[in-house]
Amino acid sequence: MALYAWTGVRLLDHSINTLGVLTGLFHNELQVIARRIVGQPEKLVLASMIAALLHDAGKAARGYQESVLRGNPYFTCHEMAGGWIAMETVYELLRRVEADRLVVEAFSAATATAVLRHHHGMRSLSACRAAARQGRVESLSQEDLRALADEYRNTSILLDTVSSILQKLADTTKPPNPLEAEARVRKRLVNIERKQPAITAVVSTLTGLLAASDYIAAVLLDGRTQYTTMNPRGYAVHVLRELNINNPQQLRTIKEAGYKWAENTANKILANSVERA
Repeated sequence: MALYAWTGVRLLDHSINTLGVLTGLFHNELQVIARRIVGQPEKLVLASMIAALLHDAGKAARGYQESVLRGNPYFTCHEMAGGWIAMETVYELLRRVEADRLVVEAFSAATATAVLRHHHGMRSLSACRAAARQGRVESLSQEDLRALADEYRNTSILLDTVSSILQKLADTTKPPNPLEAEARVRKRLVNIERKQPAITAVVSTLTGLLAASDYIAAVLLDGRTQYTTMNPRGYAVHVLRELNINNPQQLRTIKEAGYKWAENTANKILANSVERA
C-alpha cells in the first residue's frame, strides 16, 4: 500500500526532498554540531540523514493514511511515533558501523529527539501527550511498519538499508503506543545527557535544521505553494534569504545535489557495515 505525507504527495518523495534540503543546505552545520559530542561527524551526519528520511514515519499509521484516502487528512502528533521509529532505526544502523555503544546511543537519542520535536513551532509535547490520552493520536501496528518498509524499499544502499531495518523491526517488535513511544525517546536522551551534556545543544540545533528542511521541502518542493506566494513572515523564508536562494529551481538543484551527496556519504560509511545479532 502506498503511503502519503499528505494528499497527492508520497511519503517517500517528501522524505527524500527533506533529506536533500537538509544535506544540501546544512551539511557543514551538521558536521560542526557532530564534533561537539565525540568528534565523529560522519556518524552523526549519517544518523541525521536517517532522521530526515523518517521524520514523518509516524504518518504510516493506518488511521492517518485512511484520512488521506477520505480526502480529509490529519496527522495529529505523528512525531510521537516517528521519534521512536527514528531512534530504533538509527540505533540498529549505527551498531553496524560503530563499536562504541555510547556513540550509538548518543546519536540515536539526538536524532530521535529532533524528530520528536521538529513540529515544536506548531504544538508542544505536552499538548501531544494530552491529545494521546484523549485517543486523538494514532498508534502504529506491525503491519504499518511493514508498509513503511515497503515504502522505503529502493535501489539505493541508503534506502534499502533503512527498509531492511524497518522490516526487521516490524517482524520482531510490537510498536509502543504514542505515549510510551515518546517516553522511550525522552528516557534515552536523559540517560545520555548525564554522560554527554553537550548533546543538549546538538539536539536543539539539529531540531531547528530538521524543522526548516521539512518546511522548505513541503512548501517549495512538494507543490503546496510557489515561492513567490510564501508568507514572508515564515522562518524558512528568512533562512532562504540568508542563503541567497531566490527561486524554487535553485532550491531543487541544491536539493538534488544534497541527496546525491547524502547517498555517496552513506555508501562510504555502510560499505563495511556488519549486521549484529
